[in-house]
Amino acid sequence: MAVATVGTDYPILVVDDSRVSLLLITKILTQGGFAVTSAGDGEEALTLIKQTYFPVVITDWQMPNMDGAALCEAVRKLDSSDKIYIIVLSATESQDDILTVLKAGADDFIIKPFKQDELINKVKKGLCRALK
Repeated sequence: MAVATVGTDYPILVVDDSRVSLLLITKILTQGGFAVTSAGDGEEALTLIKQTYFPVVITDWQMPNMDGAALCEAVRKLDSSDKIYIIVLSATESQDDILTVLKAGADDFIIKPFKQDELINKVKKGLCRALK
């Protein structure tokens, strides 16, 4: 229960170039008690991250302008990067692709399609880690 309270105090950033995906993920997270901010690509997300603290960032991998891996690398160069937990979403199941994103700085990876409980649990885990 405390994590849900923390969730309302600390916004979660969701990054995806698909409006449908953004709406779906936002709905799942808000029903889970989290405050959600969204961005349509990595560049917009990085601008928001530099302005506001987001303990958890959920990003799609395949996006125009700046993909999820590039966003991970850019976030990890920021001073606050150790307080940001990054979850990458992708339809790929390739172990090489997953390793690529993890090496770029992601903390976790979710394969699409995903279950709502999986997303909520990984966000809670991310909040616990980021807010230590």
